[in-house]
Amino acid sequence: MPWKLFFFVICIVLITCFIGFNLENACTISFGFTHIPDVPIFISLAIAFAAGIVLTVPFMVSRRPHPSKEERRQAALEAKAAKKAARRQKRRPAFAAQTALQDTPHDTHTDVIP
Repeated sequence: MPWKLFFFVICIVLITCFIGFNLENACTISFGFTHIPDVPIFISLAIAFAAGIVLTVPFMVSRRPHPSKEERRQAALEAKAAKKAARRQKRRPAFAAQTALQDTPHDTHTDVIP
């Protein structure tokens, strides 16, 4: 039996048991200006659960989309290339200073004056 179906059947059985055991339990719901007497507990909980679902839907709809796997992979490659370029740039000034010293003539006193 698939696990999702098994879990669904278990939930339905638990909900049915909850309703059956709480049919006699009732409460009075007050809205401040009016009262609703003898409302079964399972109905008040079902209404509260439904209200929670309704209030959650706007947050699910307005979520920003997640980047796809290809976009994440491309961003990771770009970040790796940028990091490598930064490391290469850090090493380059020392290398450039060495080559600049090698390129300059050592004997600067032999300038020819016309």
